[in-house]
Amino acid sequence: MSLRTLTRISASSAARPVQRCAFATTSPAEAPLQKRAVVGSFLFRRHGDGKPRVALFKRSDKVNTYQHKYAAISGGVEAEDESTLSAALRELHEETKLTKDSLHYLCHGKPYSFIDNKFNYEWSVHPFAFQWPSSSTEPLTLGWEHEGHAWFEPSEVPESEVAAGVVESLRRVWPEGDLGRIEVLVRYCLGEAVGKQTGEDARRDPHDAFTVFRETVGEITTSDSAQWRRCVRLAAWHIWNHADRSVKAPLLTRLLPGLELIETLLEPQRAELAPQFEKLAAMALENVQPQKEMEGQGVMSEEDIQYLTQEADRFFSGLWPTPE
Repeated sequence: MSLRTLTRISASSAARPVQRCAFATTSPAEAPLQKRAVVGSFLFRRHGDGKPRVALFKRSDKVNTYQHKYAAISGGVEAEDESTLSAALRELHEETKLTKDSLHYLCHGKPYSFIDNKFNYEWSVHPFAFQWPSSSTEPLTLGWEHEGHAWFEPSEVPESEVAAGVVESLRRVWPEGDLGRIEVLVRYCLGEAVGKQTGEDARRDPHDAFTVFRETVGEITTSDSAQWRRCVRLAAWHIWNHADRSVKAPLLTRLLPGLELIETLLEPQRAELAPQFEKLAAMALENVQPQKEMEGQGVMSEEDIQYLTQEADRFFSGLWPTPE
């Protein structure tokens, strides 16, 4: 799907529920709290060593907030912006001169909000992820807002050197900070995974995307059962969130039964999982079939989609900070 099309259809994403969480800074200022909806865009690219890295941009002393701190390409959502994706693309072009033709859209992370008392702002953040391919010949040209940029491994972003909210935004668009580098999942999120049956981008086929989930489950090796359950749900969420819009609902007809099966397998387990449990779980997922009442339908009804969304909320709602 093209970025032009995504820009149009993502207008509805501006209405996505925004969660609230707090980042401690200093005591509240006396002036009324200023509220601002902002976008933050992360650029990903593989480097010569084969590892994916994320670009963070060092804010200059000419900006009002977070001077000399690393951040995503950020800016406010303006009234004339068609959607939050439109705002993200506009800010990217204004601050780097990159155009949407040189970028590949990856995902829109779950929005959230936080209060930074140091600057007396409540930020409502819409995180986005884009791939900036190493093959791109379009140069990156920074404006006055930034004094430089650097590439970081996503799991090694230095929290003391970044602006407030950057780490939280990053984990909402990229799984590595929570799950470590699971290569099959990284390839999928970057749009590099190819379905074994279709030979196409795995994000565009629900069967191929579920295969990535199953293989990812087999690579989650923590022995703590509660942590393992959370990691599995995070993997499912990122796979669903990075999927092409056209397959999000059909993908849930596979992911949700898979997560139900995981719960059944976990019931007899204790706090510490049995050895090789993740491999057994991955094998069991091979038998998961799409939910029968929705199987074979060319177009899902609104009732089906609403049901799937409610069920997805049941599994995914606890992954992010609880709204205040």
